[in-house]
Amino acid sequence: MDLSREIEHYRNTILANPPKVSAKIILYWTKRIKEANLYSLGEEGAYKYITKYGGKFSEKTLILYALQSEIEAQLDMARGFWKRAYLAKKKKDSSTMVQQPTDSQNLVFENHPGVGKKMESSSLKVFLCHSSSDKPTVRNLFHRLRNDGVDPWLDEEKLLPGQEWQQEIPKAVRQSDVVLVCLSKASINKVGYVQREIRFALDIAEEQPEGFIFIIPVRLEECSIPGRLQKWQWVDLFRENGYQRLMLSLKARANMKNL
Repeated sequence: MDLSREIEHYRNTILANPPKVSAKIILYWTKRIKEANLYSLGEEGAYKYITKYGGKFSEKTLILYALQSEIEAQLDMARGFWKRAYLAKKKKDSSTMVQQPTDSQNLVFENHPGVGKKMESSSLKVFLCHSSSDKPTVRNLFHRLRNDGVDPWLDEEKLLPGQEWQQEIPKAVRQSDVVLVCLSKASINKVGYVQREIRFALDIAEEQPEGFIFIIPVRLEECSIPGRLQKWQWVDLFRENGYQRLMLSLKARANMKNL
């Protein structure tokens, strides 16, 4: 097996049960990598960051940076961190320990609460904004999220007979930690209540602290992203690892919730 395949196998193994990205790593990624624009350099940006801060990051720390790069949709940079993490592992396996830098002391290396291990019952409340034409796909997403310990809100599951849905739906959006805006070719062209849900979610998004994940556009199939949603990185649920990437974002939001 060549090196690139070894690294990909290593990455997939970690993603099957990834660790929790600490608040400290999220802060460093934002303050050091983003502000220095290193992410635009892809793999080279990852190497420059490692070199700048000592060049002796532990395997665990490199994995956390790789995961945070994926959360930020900087896949080229993530590849650089995954490669260094794998090389650190090989070095460690050869009984040469990789020293952890000062800024990464006391990191908590925990199981990811949503992939491979269920979240706690008190975890994220997630509203599923969708068109009725996408109900079967969204219903499957609802059950998958619930099985992974998330608390998803879907009208047909949560609304009780006799409740006024025009009041309950806005209330559910406001009480949610995250709103998944499920998009398809049909939904983006459909006029109706789903557009009102999106507008309401956008209003609430303006009330969120800067940097918090609140709205996640979720493409159910190949389709364009409405202009008002393009400021947020979307996820393609129909692609391989799409659901895993969604769970990484929900995990990141859960971390922010618990800060």
